[in-house]
Amino acid sequence: GGARSAVLESFRAHYASSGQYPPTELRGVMLEFAQDQHGSRYVQQRFADGNEGERSAMFAELQPFLQQLTTDVFGNYVVQKFLSHGSHAQREEIGRLIDGQALSLARHTYGCRVLQTALEFVKPAHRLRVVRELEHHAYELVLDQNANHVIQKCIEFVDSRELATIVRALHGHVTELARHAYGCRVLQRVIECCDGAQIAHITDEVLERAGELMADRYGNYVVQHVMQHGSPHARQFVHNLVAGHVLALSCHKYSSNVVERCLQFGTPDERRKLVDEALSVAPGTSLLGVQAMLRDPFANYVVQKVLDVSDAEQRPRVREAVLAAAANPAEFPYCRHVVSRLERG
Repeated sequence: GGARSAVLESFRAHYASSGQYPPTELRGVMLEFAQDQHGSRYVQQRFADGNEGERSAMFAELQPFLQQLTTDVFGNYVVQKFLSHGSHAQREEIGRLIDGQALSLARHTYGCRVLQTALEFVKPAHRLRVVRELEHHAYELVLDQNANHVIQKCIEFVDSRELATIVRALHGHVTELARHAYGCRVLQRVIECCDGAQIAHITDEVLERAGELMADRYGNYVVQHVMQHGSPHARQFVHNLVAGHVLALSCHKYSSNVVERCLQFGTPDERRKLVDEALSVAPGTSLLGVQAMLRDPFANYVVQKVLDVSDAEQRPRVREAVLAAAANPAEFPYCRHVVSRLERG
């Protein structure tokens, strides 16, 4: 806090009246600017646009305060700009700064942002030190609103062979994590980025409870990821859970997403079976499955996917069923979305 300098007051007054940042001499006031909402944006802009000499002078003035800026509400963006637009030496300097600080930064609202950006731009040796510092706290960090983002970045940017301890920390907790707002994101990154042998244990735990997870607001994303990135065996397992229940699952807010993924990523034979099921008569009605789906706010999206993936023999039948329903908009209120899709080709 404290009173603003005359330079910053005048800068802010100019911005307030004109909406433009006035060209300002930053030497000597850089730290104050970096910790001010508008000043920080101006420092970032000047650093990004500056030549090497200007950047070097800016970095040198703020270097003694990098630690403090990393956890500052506006200063953290300046440190991130140093990482994304700085020289190798400047990145190395910030890399040294985060060594040994990763655990406290990962949990910090602003520090976690700098740490995420650092994982993209620092050398592999620094990334590895971050992983080593966090890995024995992995389970609790996955459940933390700030640190989960850092764990996700570790999974994306560090060689998967170095992530064994983090992945092992999730074993035995997969169902609970899949149902968790942050846990589900970390599991998705693991399924996307780690190799098959490493994730077999995780995938098995997902499949054990996939029937209930696909109906969960977070769990459905994890099952979708298994369908998209899992082994052929895992994908077939998810397909088999959906087959025979296409209509019921498509009418559910969350499991309908999994049906769409199965249509998108199944084998040609699996897709054909699901489309055929959607073209058969819906139990207890005189309607085809796709027509019953056009009555439903969620299932109508599945019909759009059915259109996308149906083969040459199936597509005309899907079209015909949709157009027949379109003649009766009162009974099939969601038909228009699909018809407009048909008209676009």
